[in-house]
Amino acid sequence: MTLIIAFAASCDKNDGMDVPFAVSRETFELDASESRTSFIISSSSPWSIKSDASWCKVVPSSGSPTSSEGTSVTLVADRNEGIGRNCDVFATSLTGEKYVIKVSQRHDDNGIILEKDTFHVSGQTTSVQIPFLCSGTLKAETPDDWLKTSVAGNGTIVLEMEEYQSLANRTGTVFLYSSDGSLKSIRVTQGDGFNDHGLYDILLSQYDQDKDGILSKKDLAILEEVTVPIMGLSDEPIRELSGFECIPNLKILRIIEYFHWPHEPLVLKLNGLKNLTEIDFGSDLGWASYISSMEISGCPKLGKIDFHAGYTLKTCVIRDNHSLKELRLSDGYFSVDDSSYLNYLTIDGCDNLESVMISFAAFEEDPSLGSLPKLQHMVIDGTVRGIRCLDLSESVILKTVTAYSDCLEYILLPSSLRADVTIDTYDKVTVLYR
Repeated sequence: MTLIIAFAASCDKNDGMDVPFAVSRETFELDASESRTSFIISSSSPWSIKSDASWCKVVPSSGSPTSSEGTSVTLVADRNEGIGRNCDVFATSLTGEKYVIKVSQRHDDNGIILEKDTFHVSGQTTSVQIPFLCSGTLKAETPDDWLKTSVAGNGTIVLEMEEYQSLANRTGTVFLYSSDGSLKSIRVTQGDGFNDHGLYDILLSQYDQDKDGILSKKDLAILEEVTVPIMGLSDEPIRELSGFECIPNLKILRIIEYFHWPHEPLVLKLNGLKNLTEIDFGSDLGWASYISSMEISGCPKLGKIDFHAGYTLKTCVIRDNHSLKELRLSDGYFSVDDSSYLNYLTIDGCDNLESVMISFAAFEEDPSLGSLPKLQHMVIDGTVRGIRCLDLSESVILKTVTAYSDCLEYILLPSSLRADVTIDTYDKVTVLYR
């Protein structure tokens, strides 16, 4: 069904009832254990809710207009093995009403308490001090000969290491034992290059310019194009495609996957590549098919992302790429069910995006699209499931929306587009103006 929208749909009624926007609780104090706590949202219009902390999730993340009895929403909190922590949960209605729900979680009164247990330090770092709380006497040990550990009397764990110049980052583990029987570990990575040694070996085989057996910053400084052929060329499988920021002049990255070890998830992280203009994911047959998590952020010259025909991508984050104009996510080319589809999508800080296409997704929460003021074309095809509300309310020059997802209930548009945008959807989708 194709419509030229030239009217405002009502957004403040639900079957004739005026239900005030409200939440049943605005504060939560949780203990340190993993927990699920429910409350009620009521609203005459579509609503959304989002936590600002990864340890506290909200299910569902959005909903339709409710009756006066409201809809049950669940806070899911991870176990807290560190210090006490807080987060905000933001509930918003289509009409602009808002609630901020305050959530706090106590720390575990027993055992070893750290603010965090994973550290990545530069190759020039020679000392790290880690504060801790412990109900008994603490002892620290490590099996890694490049690390030295000690426990200071002021409640601090001290890690000492030499400077490290290799571009194959090294990772060590520190084991903590307390006199009350508690055990905890700290993971420390040092270096300015590649975390994945399989990736390092493949790049070493191709880009060791002086053939000295070491991939150095001098070797990488002259590179503008890099190809990663994931073909079993190293002795271990690649699990993480990251660290490319140590190639300062990288403009084109090609990920060509003809073969990959079975059942090995592949994580792609491209962060802060200042000169990157192009990512080539291979042919239309989808040689990047084993990427399970993708994060592309802080690439100011990147103009297009065309991820075509992967079939294990679960999470995708596209953030702060200010020249990005076109985004195509076509996961699931070879998939036959939802288990292989994209589950989570975040787009943020991509204020020049003009065209977005999403297919083969089974979202567990509505995608977070952020502000897309220059968006002109949005396509959500019929292979997308789990999206209920498509919020395009800040896309002020939108021209077309094509959305055939059979789960989609609402499309939110800015009021200035009432006579300008073409909507092509199933009949049941309601268009609301904001």
